[in-house]
Amino acid sequence: MRAYIEMIQRQDQPAMQHMGYGTTEGGGFVLGGQLCRRDAHGCVAFAPASLDRTAASMAHLLKPAGTLDNWKRAANLYARPGEEPMAFVVLTGFAAPLLHFTDTSGLLVHLCGESGTGKSTVMATTAAIWGNPKALVQHAPTSKYGSTHNALMAELGVLHNLPLMFDELPLTRPEGVFRLLHALVSGYERNRMSPSLDLKPGRTWQSVYLSAARCPLRTLAAGFSDGEHAAVFERTIEIALPRIDPRDRRWIAERAAAELALTNYGHAGQVFTQWLVANYDRLPKLIDTKREELMLRVGARRDEWCLFSGFAAVLVAAEMAKAAGLHDIDVEALGQWVIDTLLPAQRQGGGASRREPGGLLGEFLKENMANTVVARQRRAIRPGPDESVRGLPPGGRPYVRYIKNYGEADISERVFRDWCRRKQVDYRQAVADMKRRGQLIREHCRCALARGLACSGMEGQEKVRCLRVCVSASMVGLDDDDGENRNGSSHRRSPARPGW
Repeated sequence: MRAYIEMIQRQDQPAMQHMGYGTTEGGGFVLGGQLCRRDAHGCVAFAPASLDRTAASMAHLLKPAGTLDNWKRAANLYARPGEEPMAFVVLTGFAAPLLHFTDTSGLLVHLCGESGTGKSTVMATTAAIWGNPKALVQHAPTSKYGSTHNALMAELGVLHNLPLMFDELPLTRPEGVFRLLHALVSGYERNRMSPSLDLKPGRTWQSVYLSAARCPLRTLAAGFSDGEHAAVFERTIEIALPRIDPRDRRWIAERAAAELALTNYGHAGQVFTQWLVANYDRLPKLIDTKREELMLRVGARRDEWCLFSGFAAVLVAAEMAKAAGLHDIDVEALGQWVIDTLLPAQRQGGGASRREPGGLLGEFLKENMANTVVARQRRAIRPGPDESVRGLPPGGRPYVRYIKNYGEADISERVFRDWCRRKQVDYRQAVADMKRRGQLIREHCRCALARGLACSGMEGQEKVRCLRVCVSASMVGLDDDDGENRNGSSHRRSPARPGW
């Protein structure tokens, strides 16, 4: 009788509730309301999973719809030569759960390109690996148009090892953008105190995430310290998408196939999950071997460890997904593209702040070099052989006035605001970036930008609101031959004083 009672008690033991989707102890994988694991005979099968309340409320998002073949038609649009950037993005969807087998807490892949370059389409195709792309692609996160920060943290915690995508990132405030980026790559939510003064641990996650915008991610995060930048961008891969050739009309015929991902989703994730569970014990060594191979091949730096962990996870996932018959992408060619193109692009954008030496100010001056007046003195210029003045081309408009003897420039506040708006950069954050770099001398002043030029009637003779900044001669297209300090100013320049 005792043996019978013990047997009944063992059978009635409550099943462990899973708080999120992804890998479990013992080599299983929770996907939606199902648990995939190996039985005693080594066979892989799905069984019902017990989920907590929050995870159960999201299980319907991962319920398959449509057919696997239709999703493969959409994914294989990126299997052609020349589509390696998009192919890499799609394969990050398979690599997301494999990040569990590395020591990287999170990885972000950011797509930068103009409207019409296919950012939203490729993100939908990637999200459709695991579930409904309309739910797994967040639009304008933490803004008034998207999910709140707390809801987003709950979704990240439930998805855990599954990817989440973020479109229209510039609609989020700059401080909200950086807060989100830091949470994604750090892999955890902040701890909190409950009303009863108990410590409530935050949720955790470990996956590969996608974001998209028309501007670089580093532009959106301007105004933060170099240490904060390094914490995020060492775990960020940025892919610049090329401009669309208006003569290329292939997208018209391919649009219908690309949109198949919106109604055919979830099947690829179920197939890949079975392969992941079947090869669970082999994956850590496969990823470590691939990472070591890549790092030795290119002479990787110590601070690139997380970057190469991401590359290795994507390539190993690509090989396993192709063996499962989920895509026709040339994995060997993709690996060569990572080494020859993607890695040099990441290194070129590297550095402490991951921006070019002049920051946002340097970018603005570089783009408006043809609209820059160069004068030797701050007083009115009398044209002559001893006065080094660079005027404007015919029909040019003055946006910047550079004083060579002082190493200073006055830039039109209106033009700089318009430039920030086009670049989708918050103006106040851009000014804060200049202050942090020691470039801003005066935030409000008035100057006639074209004063002293021997041209009657030229626009710019009247005074306009300006920003006065400290810049180097090279930033306005001149040779640096006067000896400069840390900020690029001439040795003749007087110390900056408030109100000067």
